[in-house]
Amino acid sequence: MTNLKILFGFRGRIRRLQWWIGSICVFGIVLAMILIASMLVMAAYGDLRRLPPVGNFVFGTMLLAVYVGTLWSQLALGVKRLHDRESSGWWLLIGFIPIGWIVLLVMLGFLDGTQGPNKYGRSPKGIGGRTDDRELGSIFS
Repeated sequence: MTNLKILFGFRGRIRRLQWWIGSICVFGIVLAMILIASMLVMAAYGDLRRLPPVGNFVFGTMLLAVYVGTLWSQLALGVKRLHDRESSGWWLLIGFIPIGWIVLLVMLGFLDGTQGPNKYGRSPKGIGGRTDDRELGSIFS
């Protein structure tokens, strides 16, 4: 699976390591984009409080674009990680429950995925080789 498919696609499965690296990279991109946007505004106007209304709109639009792109990436990473655990991507919604994000972090970042193929695809660890999926399903069940 290519890096773009890992970050933006919702099909397939990824390992814990890929989820951690992807999440850290997305977080780093967010920080870098906010820093760059803030530095551009500071260089142009010297202070965020002196930003004209058009500048506020441009700055806000830039931050919104970064937010949407990174939100999409985080959702894609989470869905594929849940698929590895043979769970639906809808489990990401428990992150909206006050303590649900802790459960979600444990599920995504610390618990191992399903051994062998599952209904979402082949094992990202390569367990099972190139044999027929039904045969492997009976071996690992």
